Amino acid sequence: MTPRSSLRSLAAASLAVLVLSAVGGCSPAESPEASGPPAPGGEAARKQEVVATAYPLETKLTNSEGKVLEVTIIGRTQKEVIFTLEGEGKEVTYPLAKLSKQDRRRVGSMPVGTGPKPDPPYVASRKKALEDNRRRIREAEGELEGSSFINAKANIEAKRKKIMELEKENVLLEQQIRDYKAE
Repeated sequence: MTPRSSLRSLAAASLAVLVLSAVGGCSPAESPEASGPPAPGGEAARKQEVVATAYPLETKLTNSEGKVLEVTIIGRTQKEVIFTLEGEGKEVTYPLAKLSKQDRRRVGSMPVGTGPKPDPPYVASRKKALEDNRRRIREAEGELEGSSFINAKANIEAKRKKIMELEKENVLLEQQIRDYKAE
């Protein structure tokens, strides 16, 4: 056995233990008996939790003809996978039988059900801009707190002005997201 194949085997075994323990409702170090009897409605809640953590999943799928699709899987049924194509908001229901053998096995091992739907591109781009602005604000505030002679009065004022501009832009982005969701 080569080091590479033994590493793959170890990774596959570890993943199997984690998946089985998540479905079984116990930690990998804890036996199912140690977690006690399931709470009323506990099985359904655990299954829904597994589904919610599995989806959405950004990935590439290959169909049986070899065409590769960049998708965000949002769920699956026994015979179909539900996804959105990268860059489009349209939901597609695609038969598992039309996927490549490898992807059919991979998707078939995922939990049946759907998770939260991904944001439409319009909202996703604004959320990303908000995240970037918040990061920039944190960086600028960190620089203001740092004491050095480089932070002369003009530099401090410029950073405060930049923070105010970013905060105003964030308010606009948040309003655009609310307006889009209200439509």
